[in-house]
Amino acid sequence: MHILTVTGFSDASFDDAVKNAIQGGWDNHHEEFSRFVSFEAGNFKGSIDTDLKLTYSVTVAIGAVHKKHSH
Repeated sequence: MHILTVTGFSDASFDDAVKNAIQGGWDNHHEEFSRFVSFEAGNFKGSIDTDLKLTYSVTVAIGAVHKKHSH
């Protein structure tokens, strides 16, 4: 299994940032991997703009199976 590390962002929540990271990882790497099997989220961060609007950021390590190993 390979560990793919990606960062996700959201204006809504950390949950959405995790989902966005996983979706972005799949969108960018689906030709390399047959499936994603697990994830670990960490490095939760955020920013606050002048209107007190929050932006959430999270780093996600995804356990992925390479297509060549999925037989």
